[in-house]
Amino acid sequence: MGSRNSATLSGKNSATLAQNGLRPEEVQIVVVTHGYPVHFGQSSSYKNARQYFSTFEYNGKGFDRTSLYERGEMPITPSVTLWSTPGHAPEDISAIVHNVPGRGTLAIVGELIHDADDALDSRNWERKASSAHIGRRNRNKVICAADYILPGHGSMFQVTGHMRAVAGCTGGREGSSVHSPTPTNLPLAKEEKSALTTERSSTERNAPESPSSQTYPDRYWWEYESDYQRRLHHYLRLEHHRRQQEHRRTDEERRRHEEHRIRLEHHRRLQEHHHLQEGERRQSHHQQLVEYHRRLQEHQRLTEEQRRRDEHDRRLEEHKRREQERLHLEHERLSQYHRQVEQHRREQERQRQIDEQRRRHHQHQLEHHRRVEE
Repeated sequence: MGSRNSATLSGKNSATLAQNGLRPEEVQIVVVTHGYPVHFGQSSSYKNARQYFSTFEYNGKGFDRTSLYERGEMPITPSVTLWSTPGHAPEDISAIVHNVPGRGTLAIVGELIHDADDALDSRNWERKASSAHIGRRNRNKVICAADYILPGHGSMFQVTGHMRAVAGCTGGREGSSVHSPTPTNLPLAKEEKSALTTERSSTERNAPESPSSQTYPDRYWWEYESDYQRRLHHYLRLEHHRRQQEHRRTDEERRRHEEHRIRLEHHRRLQEHHHLQEGERRQSHHQQLVEYHRRLQEHQRLTEEQRRRDEHDRRLEEHKRREQERLHLEHERLSQYHRQVEQHRREQERQRQIDEQRRRHHQHQLEHHRRVEE
């Protein structure tokens, strides 16, 4: 659904609907997993569908806030539930489809998870995520709840027991079609909940009031898109800018609060320390020194172990590299030897053919002389 022409569906999408016996006007529900144009570029072609984006539903003129804003989950059919899953983008949502024949619970996640390898190692995904910390929690939540996952740009894959172990799930088992495991590390911190609530509470203020309230230069492609797409794109730009400012402001407030808390704690401890008797002060100071030396020794030991492991890994890498170079050289020598053998064989074959021609020519001459003599 990423075509620039939103008036009609692209051939691929039309063919997909036709294979399922549907026309665009028969589609009843459209879910936009997140606000990248490749994920909603033709959503306006479904004129009769209810369209869900983030915690809003598009009513044809504007956005209405849904119950997903308050609860984080919202059923839209008896077997389909929408989850708020920010991480890759702040407005991410996922569709959880239950009781799929042969699949159990299917999660349609957009770019929350890219593929099966990404479900096991999220480091590449985190580099492009808007909030890696919150995104990891939502990824784990989806992995623990689903039997199969359908990414936005990849093939559907089955959730394995190893994936659930990496996600920290408890309960359920691989291959089970009915389970409700939960990751052990899902609860959000208070500041994360507050940040999400602040982000959601201002969404309506940033959404444009009408399609004509904003004008865009002719060189932008969205000038030719439908009212819905222009409104959605403008809303995403405003929301992205606001959330960047909100994140910077929140981080600064957290830093100041932590510094203030540290100063207060330091002052309180100094007052308690001055009220202690001299003997208790000395004893406490001695215990602190002992603990500090113990921790220092522990830190030095761990540092040394880490250095040894790094050195061992470096030596292994060096050994692998040398082994690969040796194998490469050996392969080159064998290849050169085979080429020489082949060339020698061809020369022998060529010489054999020449000898055979000479022999036949000699026999022909003998035969000719014999006939002449006769």
